Amino acid sequence: MWKEIKKLLVDLLWPQIKDVIKKLMREFSGWMFTKVKEMIQHRKTESANKAEAKAYEASEKSRTAETDDEARQHEAVAKVWREVAEMFRQENEALQVELELLRRNSDSKAEHAVARLAFDQAIDESGEEFKVKEGGQLLQLDERNPK
Repeated sequence: MWKEIKKLLVDLLWPQIKDVIKKLMREFSGWMFTKVKEMIQHRKTESANKAEAKAYEASEKSRTAETDDEARQHEAVAKVWREVAEMFRQENEALQVELELLRRNSDSKAEHAVARLAFDQAIDESGEEFKVKEGGQLLQLDERNPK
């Protein structure tokens, strides 16, 4: 009798449990990617700001230069620093786009992996109680590394 009740419970609850797992994974993934994006944006913005400061400093030296040659030299340095700052900004934008694509791809892979997850892959029901199976990989997220 207990075996039939367990099967009925599994058949009724497992789809709902998988939906909860998917939701938790999406929430965690969203949180994690937001933190990574913020960290990268902070570092790149900081680097761009430092480059802009160097460009400003070189421009100021150009304005106070004693000779035209010295002024051109400092203005050339300022131009390079402005280009470096712009490069950091563009790199930051590109990384943000790549991270968003990675997040979407990882969310999709995780959802598909959870959808394929069978109850008996995750839960040991051989005893009187359900127990989470220890060891092994539950989700097949990388097609190149199947179970």
